[in-house]
Amino acid sequence: MLRDGRAYRDYFTMRMQFDTSNAERLLEPAGVRPPPVLDYLDRLFHYCVASDWGRKPVVA
Repeated sequence: MLRDGRAYRDYFTMRMQFDTSNAERLLEPAGVRPPPVLDYLDRLFHYCVASDWGRKPVVA
């Protein structure tokens, strides 16, 4: 994973923020709230490895 994930390292070192105010405004009345990214980051990386970084399908 570390070798293949090297190309994505910069994405995790950038201190970026995204404006989610429109999504929050539209989804909040329905009670939809995304979990904090750290709550599912491990699952996301497992998917990346299992799918060879999106190159092959993964059976759920």
